[in-house]
Amino acid sequence: MDNESQDLSQASNEGIKKECSFFDLLYGVIANPTETLRHIVDTKPVLAAVLLYVVVSLVSGIANIPLRLNRFNQLPLDLSSLNGFNMHAAIFVFIIIGVLIAVFFSLLGFLAFGGICHLFGRLFKGDGKFSGLISGFGFASFPGMLATPLILISLILGESGYILNSLSSLAFAIWVVILEAIAIRENYQFSTGRAVATLISSFLVLCLAAFIIVMVLVLGVTALFFGALASR
Repeated sequence: MDNESQDLSQASNEGIKKECSFFDLLYGVIANPTETLRHIVDTKPVLAAVLLYVVVSLVSGIANIPLRLNRFNQLPLDLSSLNGFNMHAAIFVFIIIGVLIAVFFSLLGFLAFGGICHLFGRLFKGDGKFSGLISGFGFASFPGMLATPLILISLILGESGYILNSLSSLAFAIWVVILEAIAIRENYQFSTGRAVATLISSFLVLCLAAFIIVMVLVLGVTALFFGALASR
């Protein structure tokens, strides 16, 4: 009888959890991250998580546009010779395109990092799905959106605002990393130590892969440059 009561109670709790809305999950990531991320990696709302990550990246990039324009205005450039050419409009368009490109590559890095974490998670004897990890990582990025007001405030503060922006960015980045570690732990159902080891190992591998790609591109461009000179 007790077992039946426990089963009914568990089924009731699961029913309640399944009724969580998207905004309930966002609030839960802030107020009760462990339980919420455990629920997320179990239910695997992959599409919502990926879209959330893209929105967070886009909002963060757009919020930083005034800072980039402000820095451009402070450059000692003489634009008087460019009559009839709206340099500021061109710079604004260039920054918008840069933000969109950055969001695209950020998404690729997000998926690649998730894949590497999944490999290490399985290597460390974890039992979890890639879809669960990506879902957890997507919702773990939500605090990045909360940094947006501080970015705008830092613009108002002027020079001291850059310091505030740097410190707040660091604080929110640490917050996101902690949430990612929780997501790894809950998805693969192992210890916090293994979750941290998975996170650090994956980060190092991703950095190494990025370094190799950059070096290959640099060597390729250099070879093409000297090849073109030699052919003259």
